[in-house]
Parts: sequence; structure tokens; C-alpha cells
Amino acid sequence: MKNTKRLMLMNYSYYKEIEKKLELYAKKGLVLEKMGPYFWTFKKTEPQNLKYTVTYFAEGSVFNPHPTDNQQTYFDYAKAAGWDFVCEYNQMQIFCSSLENPPEFETDEKEKLENIHKCMKKSFVISQLLMLLVFALNLYLRFNILKRNPTDFLSSNIDLATLLMFISIILYSSYTLINYYMWYNKSKKSVDMGCSIIENFNKTQRYFDIGYLIFLFSLVGYMFIHLLTNTAFGIIALSVVQLPLFALVFWGSITLLKRRKFSANANKIISTSLLILTGVLYLGFIFYSIPRFNFSERSNKPYTTVGEYRLYSDKIPLTCEDLYGH
Repeated sequence: MKNTKRLMLMNYSYYKEIEKKLELYAKKGLVLEKMGPYFWTFKKTEPQNLKYTVTYFAEGSVFNPHPTDNQQTYFDYAKAAGWDFVCEYNQMQIFCSSLENPPEFETDEKEKLENIHKCMKKSFVISQLLMLLVFALNLYLRFNILKRNPTDFLSSNIDLATLLMFISIILYSSYTLINYYMWYNKSKKSVDMGCSIIENFNKTQRYFDIGYLIFLFSLVGYMFIHLLTNTAFGIIALSVVQLPLFALVFWGSITLLKRRKFSANANKIISTSLLILTGVLYLGFIFYSIPRFNFSERSNKPYTTVGEYRLYSDKIPLTCEDLYGH
């Protein structure tokens, strides 16, 4: 049967919600085969009653050419307990079982929580902090422009939209980090009292996440439409191609190096270096192309007037002769 992809916009610490959703999909005949940062691949089958469990393993990485020895041992223990390995992405590992009442995968709640936190610090927390740093620097530069030339800045829809986007991303990333650490601290207290980990998901957060994404994409869409009607096509094309090109180079190099069995560290260094090199070369290409191909001009048509104005000056009623009598 054919495969299908589903957009899974979920925080990777929402493991309980992910398990529930995967079990619901399996009952509808969609069995998970592969997971990625945004889109997950499902195989269409007959409806199945599968149990899923989401775990975290610190040695997991998108750069690994194959499971590490410790990971393989982990998978073997899981299989012996009735859990089959399905797929992984970074430190997240997903297993499923066709048993009606499979044994608990992880029974030590304290160890499970610390393992989740260790993995989150390795990937999620670092990525959020780096994003905060990048957008905070961009916001600082924007405020400097506003300070130097407030009239032009405040009269530019693109500048205002960009400023709003940067502020919203900083606030959302901060909220995400704060929410995670609040969950971790609450769960830590719960585990210390002999209770289970607190479920890190509720519908309000889900609606908030979806609402923010709608807002962000709407803002980006407005900026794109504004640029489309006020900017030369060449500049728009260069801007649109940039992100897909970078993604293709980065993820393509990771996939190729994994097939060539490069180590995780070598893969990470080479892929990151290629991404930086691509960025530098692309920036040079932009500076080369804009003046050479006259991208800065919206069109070759001369400026036209939109109205006629009659210029005249009133006769000044008071002259020097009137004042001094000359």
C-alpha cells in the first residue's frame, strides 16, 4: 500500500500525546514508518491495535550512519520485551508492540525524566537558545535603524512587519523554554514524591501553538506579497531560492554522508561547513548579480506623474521698500 506523509507539529517533549496520536493513526490504518523534523511518513495498512512508546536516548543523532552499539543493545532488550523498534529522529526513539498488554518500557520515572532532560538539553534547549541569540541580535540591529532614522522606519510596512516578526519569535521561543523548564521542575517534584511524570501537554497549548503558526505564516505571506508588488523579480527570486537551497545542501549532505558511513562527528563537521560555505557563496552571488543584471530596478519604464500641480507664489505684501522707504 502507498505511504502518506503527515505534518506533525509537536514539541518533542510531548511524548504522551505523540503515543496517543500514533495509536489512533494505527487504528485508522496508518502505521508509522519514518519521522522527520516536521513531516512523518505513515504506511497505509489494515487498521491495527498497536501500542506505541516514545523514549529518548542520548547517543541518538541525525548524523549517525547507523545505531551505536549501546543503541543496538537497547533495541535488543526492547525486542525481547515485546517492543519493536520503528524509527528515530535525533534522540527520540519510537517503539511499537502488537501485544494487548505489553510490559512497561521504562519503569523508573526518575531515570526517565533525567534522560528526557539530558536529551532536551542536548538538542531542544540549545537550538532554542541559539535562535533567541540570533533573533535578539537582529532585533538590536533593527532598533538601531529605528533610532537613526525613525521616520523612514515607521513609514515602511516591511520594516514594521519584520520588527513584529522578530519580537514574536523571541517571545514564543522564550515561552517555549519557560514552559519546558516549568514542566521539568514540576515533574521533578512529582517524581521525588513517588508519583509519575506530569504530562506536558494540554489543548490550550496546542491551540496557542497553532494560532502562533497561523499568525507567523500570515505575517510572512504579507511580507512576501508586499515585496512581490514593490521589488524587482530578480531580488524576490534570489530570496525565495535561498532557504530551499540551504536545506537541500544541509540535509542532502547529511543523507549522502550517512550512506557513505561517515562517523557522526565527521558528518556534522562536513555538513555544517558545507552549509556555511553555501551561505558565503550565495551571498557573494547576490552581490554579483544585483548590479550586473540590474535587479534593483523594478522595471525599465520611466517614472510617470499621477497628477498635475500648478506651482505659483503669492506676492509678498510686505517688502523692504515698505519697511525702509527706499
